[in-house]
Amino acid sequence: MTRRRPQPYRVVGGELHDYARSVIVQLGKQEGDHWYRVGRDFKAAIDVAIRRDIRRRLADNPGLTWKTIGDELGVSAQAAHRKYGHLRDEV
Repeated sequence: MTRRRPQPYRVVGGELHDYARSVIVQLGKQEGDHWYRVGRDFKAAIDVAIRRDIRRRLADNPGLTWKTIGDELGVSAQAAHRKYGHLRDEV
């Protein structure tokens, strides 16, 4: 299976970059904070969601390989293991 690189500018119905930026700007306006601070927190929330999903998938499927996870994330198996390998110990 060929590895697909993440496409940060692709989303159904529009560009992901524009959508994410509009969400971040709107949240910043509501919170009275600058958009880049909200963007930092938005990215952190996405990272937490990805870690939770990987942890859940590892618990549900002990045979899940780092190659599969890496392919889904658009990175090598080694990069996926380096970043998320500790999650297997938590399940």
